Amino acid sequence: MRFQIGDFAMGFRDWFRRSPPSRTEPRIEFVGEQDGENERRLKAELLPLLAQYAEIERAYLARVGFQPGDASSVALCLITRHGDNQSLVRRIDEVFKRLVPANVFLDVAFLTALQEEDVNRVCRPFYHRATSTSPPQL
Repeated sequence: MRFQIGDFAMGFRDWFRRSPPSRTEPRIEFVGEQDGENERRLKAELLPLLAQYAEIERAYLARVGFQPGDASSVALCLITRHGDNQSLVRRIDEVFKRLVPANVFLDVAFLTALQEEDVNRVCRPFYHRATSTSPPQL
């Protein structure tokens, strides 16, 4: 699903234990990188999956906020050439479900170039599309 956040279009999914519903947020603020032992394990598990999709250029695991005063949540932020991809989102959900308790969720966001500029100010990508000179990174 595509929706507007301010002047930016963004695909967004909420991930719970059941079928992931879509939701719309009026704004998104990138707070920082989500990193720790469990997050590094998730990133490592996602690397081979992300590499299977030629349209994925970069991936970030970031803390994000939606409304002032609300607690931040975690989002897998993807930069792709073709926008959102339902098949990919389902496969990300399968990986995530194997690693975390049932009450934990992950937002998956497909970012625009301008949103990537914002997230890049507070977070480094953990995945880069491999080129002839640079392999995927963790």
